[in-house]
Amino acid sequence: MIFQLKVTLKGFKPPVWRRVEVRDTMTFAELHHVIQVAFEWTNSHLHHFQIKRMNSVPIDEIILISPKNEEFGFVSTFKSINYDEETILLNNIFLKEKDRVLYTYDFGDNWEHEIVLEKILPEQDGVVYPRCTKVMREVPAEDSRFEYLNSPTTPEIDRKERMDEINEILESVFEKQEKNQTVQQKMDDIKETQSNAFWPRLLDAAEEFKKMKPWNWLSDDQLIAILHPDTEELYICSILGMGGIEFGLSAFRGINSIEFFNQLIFDPNFSERDYMKQDSLTVDFVNRDELSNKDYKLLKEYGRSYRGKNQWPVFRSYWPGFYPWFLVDEEVQELLFILEQLNNLCKNVQDRPGIIKHYQGDGRLFLWKYEEETGKWEKGQIVITKEENLDQQVPLYVNELELQHIKQSIKKSNVIVELDSDYVLTPIQENKNDRPYYPMLMLSAEQTYGQIVFYEMFTDDSIEAVQHYFIEFIKKFNNLPKEIRVKELLALQIAPIAKKLNIKLQIVNSLPIIENAREMMEFMMLGH
Repeated sequence: MIFQLKVTLKGFKPPVWRRVEVRDTMTFAELHHVIQVAFEWTNSHLHHFQIKRMNSVPIDEIILISPKNEEFGFVSTFKSINYDEETILLNNIFLKEKDRVLYTYDFGDNWEHEIVLEKILPEQDGVVYPRCTKVMREVPAEDSRFEYLNSPTTPEIDRKERMDEINEILESVFEKQEKNQTVQQKMDDIKETQSNAFWPRLLDAAEEFKKMKPWNWLSDDQLIAILHPDTEELYICSILGMGGIEFGLSAFRGINSIEFFNQLIFDPNFSERDYMKQDSLTVDFVNRDELSNKDYKLLKEYGRSYRGKNQWPVFRSYWPGFYPWFLVDEEVQELLFILEQLNNLCKNVQDRPGIIKHYQGDGRLFLWKYEEETGKWEKGQIVITKEENLDQQVPLYVNELELQHIKQSIKKSNVIVELDSDYVLTPIQENKNDRPYYPMLMLSAEQTYGQIVFYEMFTDDSIEAVQHYFIEFIKKFNNLPKEIRVKELLALQIAPIAKKLNIKLQIVNSLPIIENAREMMEFMMLGH
């Protein structure tokens, strides 16, 4: 059967809508692509469907249909019922005419589309589905919500011309999808294997580490620095398990990782978002039911099997701004080096673990280093000091002429604003095998009345991107604030621009207006 759906972009007068005809066996993932084409979105943001009316009955529960990652499922901290859009068909939900679903795209701009089943029709011979049968009015551009806050109106268009354009794209997209489907199925059926020759050695080293149980005599704050003799990469290692909850190892990469420990151990404001900034490799010993399918297949591929609690090794890679993921080949070798050296060290100090001091926050660490003169690994000490004057190292990525134009065209004001840029707690996975990442969200709030004056979600957490969106904030706010209250890291990143525009940056530990707004926005992103 064919479903005739009317999709209306909410919040516009006169209304902006599209009528489409799709097969009832289409998945919600495919319907997502139909809507993207029909409304000329670019599929650059998060989305989900929420069931509002099913079988003529209003739905009060929060039932979401959204993309699902097979490894970490639906990431949610709130109570909602979640279904995978790849497996749910339209005819599972749309049972009677006037049943409806809400499709939300871009949780920053929060574009809501009401989808109503208007008619259930027989399929016509010679007709290409899906197809668009009517369009009404122009659609807004991506990331343009601010432009329509006061005037939610879009212009008229040549309806037939636009409908023909949409159908041409739909035919191209879904014809290509049908051709590729068989190939993709074959690709998905190919067994994913870790061909890296270092895996057996890494598993051996992990088993040796587990057998020694160094967590019985070393705590997680007895940090060990290991210096790689060839790459000169420094790894700061923390052994987990003395508390009897988690067992394993976290190896943090680079000298700058000491700042992560300083915040983790000593900063009372350390938050869940701060964990997203770590750069580390880990091995955890877990129960069998905690393994993902991919973890289990890897262990079976190399003939490994274990019994009992906290016996199965799980290896993960943490990159700043990314979801914990599986090791790439180079990281297998990295973690192998770390574990082999830790095993050697643990044998050396097992009878006198006190020589590895508890970290005090002063950058002073126990060092395990290869000495070329003796040809041996020897114990030592390293002191990592915090770099000063970091603001002088931050380059200006914005064009000087653009800054001069802003300074001349935008007036200085007495307004004080809060500004923050940080990760969103919900990861995005664009393709099945890609490592999921956490998008960035920049928010600004006017201090006096507590109003949000700017918000923008983006994927690049580089200093260049942050400076770009800071400039976008200035342009959209159309004011040069007297003062911007900001946390230290963001202050360092935007300092070159603020200096050029004569804006005072006031570094603070807390941004109450933004923190409340961020919590509300993330709550809404999860369908509440």
